[in-house]
Amino acid sequence: MKAIRSILFVIPTIILLAFTAQAQTRPTDTTRQWYDRPSLSLTGIGTTAGGATTTVTNQVMDVRGFQNVTLQTRFTFANTTTSNVVYTISKSVDGTDFETTGQTTWTVAGNSTTPQIATTTIATGGAGWLKLVSIQNTHASIVVTNEYFKYGRKFNAP
Repeated sequence: MKAIRSILFVIPTIILLAFTAQAQTRPTDTTRQWYDRPSLSLTGIGTTAGGATTTVTNQVMDVRGFQNVTLQTRFTFANTTTSNVVYTISKSVDGTDFETTGQTTWTVAGNSTTPQIATTTIATGGAGWLKLVSIQNTHASIVVTNEYFKYGRKFNAP
């Protein structure tokens, strides 16, 4: 009888401890584990020359399981202009073969020599991977500098 009482006491205690431990390891707002924001490496690109399109290689975003992804960029024009920078993004279902037609383009207007920071949200359309294919500077001669490109994935939402 004592053994049965002990078991009846121990089992609920174990269950309670399991739920308590789970609650303690849950991500909090301060750990930011619920939101991921990796950067793509633009090393070697440095600047995008005026009137040029820079091809970006091997900059793949793993977006498996996400319906939408937020993109963020930062750049500065080296001189006064309000020309555009155009980013081209391709989709893939296997992470190897990326579309060559029907790509997504994102145009961001420059703001002279003031750093321009912009975000947009794009639908993945069921693709598991996105790839930054190119960066185009539409100004004929002014260089784009201080570029970065990030993407955000929110784990607790589609």
